[in-house]
Amino acid sequence: MGTPGPALAAIAVCLSALAIRAWGAEFHISPRGADRNPGTRARPFATLERARDAVRESKTRAPLPAGGITVWLHAGAYRLERSFQLTDEDSGSAEAPIAYRAAEGETVRIVGGPVVPPGAFAPVTDVGVLARLDPGARPQVLQADLKALGLTDFGAEWPAKFRGYAGWPELFVDSRPMTLARWPNEGYARVAKVVDPGSKPRWGEAPDRGGTFQYDGDRPARWAQADNGYLNGHWAFQWFDECLKVAKIDPEAKTIAFTAPHVYGLGTGFVGEFFALNLLEELDSPGEYFLDRTTGALYLWPPEPLEGREIGLSLLADPLLALNGTEWVTLQGLTLEFARGHAVTVTGGHDNRLVGCTIRNIATDAIRIDGGTNNGVRACDLYNMGGGGISLSGGDRATLTPCGNYAENNHLHHFGRLFRAHRDAINLNGVGCRASHNLIHDAPHHAMDFGGNEHLIEYNEIHHVCLESDDAGAIYTGRNWTVRGTVIRHNYFHAVGGGSGVGNQAVYLDDTACGTVCVGNVVRDVYRAFLIGGGRDNILRDNVMVNCPIPLHIDNRGMGGEWLEGQEVYHKLRNDLKEVPYQGELWRARYPDLADILEVENGLPAGNVIERNLMFRCGQMNVAQEAREHSMFEANWETNDDPGFVDAAHEDFALRPDAEAFGRIPGLEAIPFGRIGLVVDEYRRALPAATPWIEPQSGGFVGEVEVTLGCRTPGAIIRYTLDGTGPAQAAARYTGPIRLADTTTVRAVAFGPGDHPESRSGTASAVYRVLKLGPGEGVYLSDLAPADAFVHGGLKKDGNYTGEPIRIAGRQFAKGLSTHPETTDRGGRATVEYALERGLAAARRFQAWVGIDDSAQNAGSCTFLVEVERNGQWEKVFESDILRGGQPAAEIDVDITGALRLRLTTTDAGDNIYSDHAEWADARLE
Repeated sequence: MGTPGPALAAIAVCLSALAIRAWGAEFHISPRGADRNPGTRARPFATLERARDAVRESKTRAPLPAGGITVWLHAGAYRLERSFQLTDEDSGSAEAPIAYRAAEGETVRIVGGPVVPPGAFAPVTDVGVLARLDPGARPQVLQADLKALGLTDFGAEWPAKFRGYAGWPELFVDSRPMTLARWPNEGYARVAKVVDPGSKPRWGEAPDRGGTFQYDGDRPARWAQADNGYLNGHWAFQWFDECLKVAKIDPEAKTIAFTAPHVYGLGTGFVGEFFALNLLEELDSPGEYFLDRTTGALYLWPPEPLEGREIGLSLLADPLLALNGTEWVTLQGLTLEFARGHAVTVTGGHDNRLVGCTIRNIATDAIRIDGGTNNGVRACDLYNMGGGGISLSGGDRATLTPCGNYAENNHLHHFGRLFRAHRDAINLNGVGCRASHNLIHDAPHHAMDFGGNEHLIEYNEIHHVCLESDDAGAIYTGRNWTVRGTVIRHNYFHAVGGGSGVGNQAVYLDDTACGTVCVGNVVRDVYRAFLIGGGRDNILRDNVMVNCPIPLHIDNRGMGGEWLEGQEVYHKLRNDLKEVPYQGELWRARYPDLADILEVENGLPAGNVIERNLMFRCGQMNVAQEAREHSMFEANWETNDDPGFVDAAHEDFALRPDAEAFGRIPGLEAIPFGRIGLVVDEYRRALPAATPWIEPQSGGFVGEVEVTLGCRTPGAIIRYTLDGTGPAQAAARYTGPIRLADTTTVRAVAFGPGDHPESRSGTASAVYRVLKLGPGEGVYLSDLAPADAFVHGGLKKDGNYTGEPIRIAGRQFAKGLSTHPETTDRGGRATVEYALERGLAAARRFQAWVGIDDSAQNAGSCTFLVEVERNGQWEKVFESDILRGGQPAAEIDVDITGALRLRLTTTDAGDNIYSDHAEWADARLE
């Protein structure tokens, strides 16, 4: 017999290297390895492709060993120039799975772009470029020649309009995303006036015509010579963003014209807000960059000296990892970043898993699972996505066959970095997906969106989402009668952005959405807890709402407008019915109320069940008369007294066994509040602690103030600073109250039991300012933290209900409180209470000017009441007549000597709360 050829010899070497362990077999790869190596720990491969091929070779020679095959990735960065693809031939089995896994205790990064050496950056010397830069930026900005480094893929030319991202290379310093040069550096500028809305493609207007608007100030004049300027913004509604190319800037008229129309036309819903981007002229702060696509020059104002930093550039537009038709493949412990496209896609197949991974710095959506069964993401951390987090779909709607795809125990935060609307942490479509035990926070728009049928959304904590949006929801669905059967249960929503107009909600069943079940959720400090937009057959049961101005809204929108015959929504709803066999035997059995929907008065908000819900310190439900007549409302309890929470002040909303609520609401099911959120499992070994609380809130004080810190995570270790810096793990440990006598910024973080770095919480901050109280030196209430406040839309300080300066009958005030009444069982009212402790006990008089703000446009009517507590008894010291919009402000100057507490009450004067923009202008203690 002859000598084996090179190919057979290579296979033989690999197979001899296929070490058999108790858990199966293994290969090893390392950035410092070589693909000619046999793939052992001592002599690892260098690339994922070589390891994949070795696994394939082993499968052709013999059945997979019991326990499967593990490809161990060792520490370092694996820089991909093309997508790493796995197909059905790379599958494992239940008894012999295939795993690509980070070696224990080692940091493994899979990245979609190269490093730009720090030494490639030098000061800018080009006179023309320096002239375009802001004078303060000229000595700070550095320049690198990417073409000289062999980097020329700068993405396609930007189109005239796009949503969120147009494929440009992103820049990262030590895995922190830099910001494409923009103005303003944070937030939005307001459109001053719409000159021409342009055409409105959404409603079929043609031909296309870009709009024109007028701006305030002079800053945009600096961009007049830029040839590739864009403005991103909310141009018509704060739930839809679009980036538009600038056609012309007229500094004289202070107008900007676009080359293409906004889809809804400028100013259709509200006047608009925007920020400019991709302008060298606006590279004016640390962390901003600009890429000249023509010359390949990369300009950066470094956030810190670049020496020793990793400067990464995203180039790969295809997914970093793509699984197509695979079975029983696990990706574990990997960090994936720097991609223009997705991090991971899973298409078809079954029982594929991402576990214990970190996915960050992705320009679009991180993970897409499309089809297949039992594919999922578990115990992963996802953040700094330009788009959303995890998209799940699968199953068969015709047969209502579930897919079982899931997102479980993941921490998703700071997403929507580029796409400012409609990119969710988790999106569920198809049939039978599951999102459970996830922690979701810090995003401009929704946390979750679902379509399809019979998903399960449970045990998630969601907070600080919808931060830039209006008319949005933490969880959203809408405008499809066939989307039914989803259960939303045992979730905790809090601190959802309030919205600047219509307002936001925790659960938004929009535009006649039907058949959703919301059970046992806790909603705190959300403008509306639940909104049913004219829909039918929804169930709200055993939910707890806390400090929600509107705990439930049900309207009758389906009875008119776009729902009328011949209108857009009318046709969409009926076309959606054609997509599923809604009158077939299976669907009729599952959704009997849907089968005959065209035979009934389907615009009625009928068949909803609202029962056994607890509302604590909320306003009244806002329910259309048709909903009250055709839906069921039973055993719901509204109270301003503690219903029996374990510790509501510090976010423990479990009900004690002896809670009054159980007696008031027969059959109320206790919510397993302690089980909500992330959990420890084999892939998530420590939990981030809850963000600590700081009491009192930020505000001024007279004399001294005692500050206390706490955390709802049992056994948490709290560390703090008093100089405004971010607390490190070595910062002072909190052991008891902190007394302050000087102006101080307190910042605090918490670590879970064991003080593990990965258990670090978010940072809480409070600023305390020294105030003086004495003859001629008063203290404004808006500079103090109230002891308690109950106000429609929340207490507004130093501005009116809409955020503008306070004006009463044309008189403007710089300071004051805005206290719009809320609907209650005692009529419309708002209350704000202050503790007159320590130095504030010396106050002798309370002074203010009260009336209705001019923003109410001569509407609104209120009364104003001042009460003080002395010796344990409340007494009235002032009550106004009814004050109406347009009337001059009334003066208050009353003696409060010896008062321990001060309470300000606004009522709706006995009619209703509409346009009751009540102001306590210049409210102060003397």
